[in-house]
Amino acid sequence: MLNQFFVFFNFGILVAILVYAWIRFGVPYIAAEQDAQRVHDAQRDEQYTMLVKKQHAVEKQIIAATIRRERLLLGMKRWSEAMQQQKKQRVIESEMQSQKICTRMSEQYTAIQKRCFQKRILQPAAMQAESELLALYHSDEVKARSFVETICKQVHKEVI
Repeated sequence: MLNQFFVFFNFGILVAILVYAWIRFGVPYIAAEQDAQRVHDAQRDEQYTMLVKKQHAVEKQIIAATIRRERLLLGMKRWSEAMQQQKKQRVIESEMQSQKICTRMSEQYTAIQKRCFQKRILQPAAMQAESELLALYHSDEVKARSFVETICKQVHKEVI
């Protein structure tokens, strides 16, 4: 029985040493690990919050950049349309100017043709008429005046 007593006594001392070691070393170690885990969790939560804020800031920047891009594209589209309109206007003005130039050249050509006609046709006719008029004038003055009036009417009709 004494043997049994010492077995229980040794077992009790062993349990007491284990409880003492657990309280002395195990509990503070676990508490320190829990504190370290809490600090690590708090840091992770703080990093997560910071990353969420950064994500929101980046999303806002993306939205702002998208809006600026859309405005820029709209401005470029308006500018392109304005340039196309100006180009059309310049083409129209160029065509109008070309038409004016063609009209003016046509008028000049017509004037040159009239001058050539006058030089080729009217001058010899006028010289012939002058010689006939002189011959007629010397013969009869009344006939000469009616002849001059007839020539003037014919020249006027041919010019018009």
